[in-house]
Amino acid sequence: MPRFNIFYGWRIVAVGFVSLLFAGGIGYYTFSAFIIPISDDFGWSRAEISLAMTVASLVGLAAPLVGTWVDRYGARRVMAAGALITGGAFALIGFSTSIWYFYAFYFFMALGQLGALNIPIARVVSSWFDKKRGLAIGITLSGFGIGGLTMLPLASYLISVLGWRMAYHILGLIILIVLAPLSMLVIRERPAEMDLSPDGKTSDEMRTKTPLTDELQASATWTLSSALRTKAFWLITGALSLTFLGTGAIIAHLV
Repeated sequence: MPRFNIFYGWRIVAVGFVSLLFAGGIGYYTFSAFIIPISDDFGWSRAEISLAMTVASLVGLAAPLVGTWVDRYGARRVMAAGALITGGAFALIGFSTSIWYFYAFYFFMALGQLGALNIPIARVVSSWFDKKRGLAIGITLSGFGIGGLTMLPLASYLISVLGWRMAYHILGLIILIVLAPLSMLVIRERPAEMDLSPDGKTSDEMRTKTPLTDELQASATWTLSSALRTKAFWLITGALSLTFLGTGAIIAHLV
């Protein structure tokens, strides 16, 4: 039988997809399923409960710090640590006895998500692909949407059968058990660590690679300080921030 050798970069994509599916889908999309049962138990208003998502959103301001951790410690370690914090904090939400514990656990869950999701995933996937980078990132990021499609119904089912506390415990453990080991066992920073090249190119293909255009060569040498001085950077940052704020407010009240 013919043997098919799959480029290792697609394994990186698979781990990124699964990370967004579980850590993103569970931590982000399931929130609305818990509002009514928590309100019934504690008597907290929808506004009080939803403030936890506001707290989680503000944690996004720490994204540049997490980016420096990725540069210093590597994506694999940051993703594994992020998965442990995300899963552990999410499981602990089920032990909440006051609204302040509830807010605190969501704060740490969101902090863990910064390490487990987009920042290190985008970094490592980009390192493994050149010509197929757009396709690889697109497949990876689709895990977030599919996570919303599947994890919200799962959370609703667990709540209806086992109660909201046990649902938090189970969903948090899923993140812990699945993502932390996957990150440590599969993620590699760049192809050179495994004597490979981006896109699985051979050494001959790398030598005959088409030179970058002047524009791409200039962008490849940009530093953080030079990027911060461009109008395009702030327009993109502002647009993405407003998008996430708007969608976050809607998603928090889907159920």
